[in-house]
Order: sequence, then structure tokens, then C-alpha cells
Amino acid sequence: LFHIFSNSGAHTACQLARAYKAQTGLGLRIGALILDSAPGINTYRGITDGFIGGLPSTPVLKQLLSLFVYGLVGIITLKEAATGEYHWMQKMRKDLNEEELFQSMRGRVYIYSKGDKIVGWKDVESHAEDAEDKRLGEVRKQLWEKSSHVGHMTSDGEKYWNVVRSLWDFEPMFKSKL
Repeated sequence: LFHIFSNSGAHTACQLARAYKAQTGLGLRIGALILDSAPGINTYRGITDGFIGGLPSTPVLKQLLSLFVYGLVGIITLKEAATGEYHWMQKMRKDLNEEELFQSMRGRVYIYSKGDKIVGWKDVESHAEDAEDKRLGEVRKQLWEKSSHVGHMTSDGEKYWNVVRSLWDFEPMFKSKL
């Protein structure tokens, strides 16, 4: 079971899958993939809100660090625009839907919310639709209405773990390429 939280967790998962492929020549073989509050897209607001959400709550310190985050993300955004580089989030979104990197026997579930201020629910749904188009196995979507970013389990734990159990208990009708 590969349970990914937020864009930073998805980015780390993609790095792990790339390292595994480099060492073995195979995609990362997993039983089921859960994407909780991911993947988003690379908007300036989403990226800065993601970083600022993890800052200390001391008002003066948070304001100073927020200015730093806005400036740093702005510089990176300008650099990418000037050089034509792909943002790491664009690469991450692409990698998550590459069968050569992720091979999931039971498929995947996206758990996300309209109340998430960091990762937009429409961005998650567009990624799920891409996974369906690529026929990456069973693709499920579980939309919460008001829960916060990575706050779905605390919002409704019974529903959350039923979604996880349902995916884990799923018996595929076809044999995966594992």
C-alpha cells in the first residue's frame, strides 16, 4: 500500500519510483496507490500557500518567513519562465501517471476536497481523468466537501478508512503487468 499525502509526498514518491527504476529497470510494484490531497498544479498561490501553511504560527516570524517564501517562489517562477524549464509539479503530475514508474495491482484512489485551500479539487480530478484515459487500472475518486488539506481522515475517519479498505480489498478482474 503506497499512501501519498500532498504534493510534497507525491514528489517524494516520484523520486523513489525513478530511483527504483534506475536500479532495477522496473516500475515500482505496489498493491494499491492512495493519493490524499494530491496532485495539484503549479500555481504561484498554491505553492506559496503550501509552504506558508507549514510555517511557525508566531505572527512576526510567520510574516517575515512568508515574505521570503513569496520572493523565493517568485524568483523560481521567473527563472522557469525565462529558461522554459518544467516545474517539478508538472513533472510529478506526469510521473504519477506513467506505468513505467508506478504499477498498481488494485489501482488507485484520489481523496480530495472542495475545502482544500492548497490543492484544487478540479486539478485532482483532471489528473484522475488522465489516469483513466491511460487505463492505469481501477481509478476511484472520493470527494469531500469541506475538509482541509490532508484533513479528510480527521473530518470523517470512518469514511476515510472505508475508502482505503475498499481499494485494498479490491480484486482486479485482470492480471496486472507485475
